[in-house]
Amino acid sequence: MRFIVSIFLVALTFSSIAQTNKKKVLVVPYGRFEFVSKFSLEEIGAKNNIDQSEVFNAYQKAILTVFEGFLDENFEFVETTDKLLNPYKKFIKYEDGKFDGRNHYAIKMRAFPQIEFTKLMEDNDASFVIFINWYDIQKSAFTSRGKKRKRFKYSAHFIDYEIYNLFQQKVIGVGKAKMDLGNPTDKEAAYKGLRLVELEKAYQQLVLAIIETLNKPISEK
Repeated sequence: MRFIVSIFLVALTFSSIAQTNKKKVLVVPYGRFEFVSKFSLEEIGAKNNIDQSEVFNAYQKAILTVFEGFLDENFEFVETTDKLLNPYKKFIKYEDGKFDGRNHYAIKMRAFPQIEFTKLMEDNDASFVIFINWYDIQKSAFTSRGKKRKRFKYSAHFIDYEIYNLFQQKVIGVGKAKMDLGNPTDKEAAYKGLRLVELEKAYQQLVLAIIETLNKPISEK
């Protein structure tokens, strides 16, 4: 019996160490003015059975929930609270930027004092921070497969994001990263890809791509 208890305690210890060794990645979501759509909020709300006034918060919460719930052996994603982020919001300004020659919507990092950036990271015990700078829902089209092909009006979801390390160095900047919604059924296509239930898998694929980037040596980024 003592032997079994000892094994359990050892396993628990190693599990605790693994959790402690995970690097925290702070996730700062897009703001209300950085959320744009070619579809009306009324239509998006109707597809999700919510009021149009709830669309922004619902979409923002959905992507943050996927980040926070994602299990990875090396990284833990955390959302900063409004209380912790409020002192730093005045430093979060935007501009057109480039990374490896590609354009993206960027944080104006020179307007973010290094001492304040360091405090933000320390307040959240984070090693990296992801700024989701832009969320854009465009109108697209989808053609179903099979003998009776149908063409549906559909949505295409794009985001711009950046990752910075603890030392305020940009790890990556990405513009117009397209969410992979896969091939919907005719019934799903009728919802135009606007329902959050369909976007969950696309958000998970985004997190996987980000983890792949974070796992690369600095020289390869």
